[in-house]
Amino acid sequence: MSPEYKDCWNIMHYELILSSVVQTFLSIRFFPYDRQNCTLTISSWTNSMSALDYYADAEVNLASFIPNEEWDVKSFKIFRHEVIFLFFLYFLVYFSYKYACCAEPWAILQASLVIQRKPLYYIVNLIIPTSIITIVSITGFFTPASTDDDRTEKINLGITTLLAMSILMLMVSDQMPTTSEFVPLIAWFYLSIIIIISIGTFLTSVVLSVQSRRQYGRNPPIYIRYYFFVVIPSFIYLSVPPALEKLWAELDDDPLNSWRRRHQTSLHKTDSLYKERPPKSPPLLERNKHTAPSNISRFLEGGRRDAEKTPVLVGVGVLGHSAIHRSRFLLLLFISAVVLITMGLVVVGKMAQFSYDHPDESFF
Repeated sequence: MSPEYKDCWNIMHYELILSSVVQTFLSIRFFPYDRQNCTLTISSWTNSMSALDYYADAEVNLASFIPNEEWDVKSFKIFRHEVIFLFFLYFLVYFSYKYACCAEPWAILQASLVIQRKPLYYIVNLIIPTSIITIVSITGFFTPASTDDDRTEKINLGITTLLAMSILMLMVSDQMPTTSEFVPLIAWFYLSIIIIISIGTFLTSVVLSVQSRRQYGRNPPIYIRYYFFVVIPSFIYLSVPPALEKLWAELDDDPLNSWRRRHQTSLHKTDSLYKERPPKSPPLLERNKHTAPSNISRFLEGGRRDAEKTPVLVGVGVLGHSAIHRSRFLLLLFISAVVLITMGLVVVGKMAQFSYDHPDESFF
């Protein structure tokens, strides 16, 4: 070797075809829209930069890459790092990467392969059928109740939909890796759908119960009428129909006034238990004196009832109209609650998707 080349570096260009299998941790939080980052670390175990230094192109040539049917390669870049370890401190001072081996810097290459799953298979076979089944179930809840039968097929539809959702969720769980660190996005989707259908089925049962009471002219309990006609509508900005308010005024059956009268009556009864004593029973002779007049009064009262049959029938008809308006308003109230819950779940899902697409501006 001539003297002018004695202190020069030897530059070598080396191409190697290598096939390797690398295992990486899969983050399936946003399955089936997940994106994986597989990092390969390439370095020398025996030589530092003073003996061996190497570089690589920033972009990997993917001209001969064979496309995969499940994954799509987004990027394949190589980053170069220099490792330094400082000995004069009692603890590690890190500049990029540090190893406790030598004072000279070491060269490390990291190849970052970013791949994204193709979600078309899951959209066509899982998400679209689930959405259609959910729309059918919610539409079945919106159908008006019949006055001829109990319309129990609405409950049967909800239970059948829940069974279909459970089967689809089992299909998804069989295709996903088992993990307990977080819940995947598609699992949240199925859980939210199951919750919506369960709420719709429960509210359908409530509507059918109110309808059965209407057929027999019976009102719901006072506390239920108070909460569903006074308290809850104020939170979701609903107002009682004027026709129902007019019927309440005619029958003196306003839920708010009934609630107040019930509380006043209960307080009055409680006070009377402590202030008043029950009257003593009259003697036997005195009871016999009042027996005949009481029989006459019962006979006259029976004739009075026969004379008042027509007003009673009219009153029953008014009560029937009141029950019809009340059932319609309760159905509107339940539908509004289901719509609000659905909108809330959609907003949360959109926020999660935005957080995934923009990690720097995440909501979660």
